[in-house]
Amino acid sequence: MNILQRLLMTLLSFGFVLQAHAFETFKNGAPFFADKDSSLPRNMYLLSFQGGPALLTPEQQGILLIMDAMLKEGPSTMSLEEFNKQLFELGGEVDFFAEPNLFGMSVLTPPAEQEKVLALLKKTLENPRSSKKDFERYREKVLAGLRTRFEQMRYVVFYFGARDFLNYAPKTRNGETSPATLAKISYEDFKASLPKVLDYQRLFVSYVGQDDVNVAKAKVETAFQDKMQNPYKRWEVVKPEMPKLEKNKYVLINKPGATDNQILYIFPQVIQRETPEWAVAKVTMDGLGGGLHGDLGRVLRSERGLTYGAMSSFSSSGSPYWVAWTFGGLEQAKGLLTGVPEVIGKYVKAKLKPNALAESKSRLLNDYKTENELVADRLGKRAWFYSNGYQPGDADQFEKYLKNVKLLEANKFRSSLQSQVAAVYIMGDKSKIVPILEAMQVPTAEIKIIEISDIK
Repeated sequence: MNILQRLLMTLLSFGFVLQAHAFETFKNGAPFFADKDSSLPRNMYLLSFQGGPALLTPEQQGILLIMDAMLKEGPSTMSLEEFNKQLFELGGEVDFFAEPNLFGMSVLTPPAEQEKVLALLKKTLENPRSSKKDFERYREKVLAGLRTRFEQMRYVVFYFGARDFLNYAPKTRNGETSPATLAKISYEDFKASLPKVLDYQRLFVSYVGQDDVNVAKAKVETAFQDKMQNPYKRWEVVKPEMPKLEKNKYVLINKPGATDNQILYIFPQVIQRETPEWAVAKVTMDGLGGGLHGDLGRVLRSERGLTYGAMSSFSSSGSPYWVAWTFGGLEQAKGLLTGVPEVIGKYVKAKLKPNALAESKSRLLNDYKTENELVADRLGKRAWFYSNGYQPGDADQFEKYLKNVKLLEANKFRSSLQSQVAAVYIMGDKSKIVPILEAMQVPTAEIKIIEISDIK
């Protein structure tokens, strides 16, 4: 399954309630969110166990990566070759993934074979390859991939920054972890977590495909009827609180020998998603850090030649912060560290021009329509809303809110943008970066240095 398909199925996982789409419940009260689309070549199911990473401590997040690798190889009652052969002959695909507050599995299947594909998935969940020997093999496999990812500085600074800023709140947990933390996970912890994550009282299902909604629902109910006996319990999402910063916080992730750097500014500021203010905030970020047309990119890249990219955005997850980020070589580090707050400071004081407002609204509206072009895209977006504690119908309001954004309120919001204090995360060689920060009058005692091996 390619990245786009996987993302689509991930989004579809969360469920939604919307006119013109079916909302049913299983006998135990679990929701079944569905839509019929006869144009699709295969039916798509997504079985979602709510809670997922939020059920586990930050140190245990890697268990879900191990589960993902383990379940992809089918049940312990058959060989991997036999499992793959059966899926191939049935024309089915099964994938697993973790998201905040969710561990899910997607199923693509021809309508005529869906009972067999669902049965194969159930067999995998009931009899995973969970011996100690298997656990150690999967852990080593996952470790290899993590070590590769942690060689990418941009990945590390984004991974660590949000988690550290929000103190590893449940909303920041998505099953990702660091190599050092994964290596410490014990087999006993892994075994204890399996039934905790795969709790059928928190299982709900999403569907889109050729079959009638009630037919698809009956297929799932038949396949899992012995597992879905207890009353459904909906998982409640815990939203993080906004951290309080009295002055800039500097955190340096040390990578010895690095000749470049990654810089991430996190500014605490609460913005309620999917409200009229959210549309104003999106317009504001389009002008500040929306690519080359935004002030950050225009000044730091086009005018000063310090970087190939400088961006900004509000947290798409609805967490209480907005970010600005950029990158460059050692010679550019000071110019970027001073340039980002300089550009933002000027931006919040400047007035938005009518033509700039019209251009931002046009770009954002085009993006919105593109993201909602396909049936599955629209369903997925509403599903994401449902999972994150918003009203699913709010997904339809953005276009209206955007069209109603006025110049006066856009300028008022711009001037209120919290840009005075930030948590500044930098990744690079500490022997090179610390002197740069000291030259900027940052007290050495206020620079927190983190080794990659200390990241959990």
